Amino acid sequence: MKRLLPAAIFSMLIICTLAFSQGSRPPEARPDQPPRPRAELREKLQLLDLTAEQRESMETMRVELQKKIIPIRAQIELKQLDMRTAMKADKPNEAAILKIAREIHDLEFQIKELEIKQKLSFQALLTPEQREKMREPMPPPPVEKED
Repeated sequence: MKRLLPAAIFSMLIICTLAFSQGSRPPEARPDQPPRPRAELREKLQLLDLTAEQRESMETMRVELQKKIIPIRAQIELKQLDMRTAMKADKPNEAAILKIAREIHDLEFQIKELEIKQKLSFQALLTPEQREKMREPMPPPPVEKED
């Protein structure tokens, strides 16, 4: 029985990790909506004329970030399951539920912190000229004329 619980937890983490790694396709952008921040970032990076070394470093950093985030997201999912279970109890324990909510918040903050650190690392890879281009606003998309 002592070996069964860790094996079950490990199996759940593997399953959650695989589920999150599948990802999904982003919805197609509509012309009446502003571009999403990540799409805008990708467009700006294309305008920077990055070297092969810069691209490779950024890709490596992006993959490493995903490797760090996937287990944290799995932990968040497990905590959310725990919270739902605790909320369904006949007499929900408010302190326990709030504790789980705090843990979820802390895990989400860990992800945000990792993302900020990655952005700063990306900026450190850029030349001063490239950093200046990054600060420039994106030109508005061309407006199609209606006939």
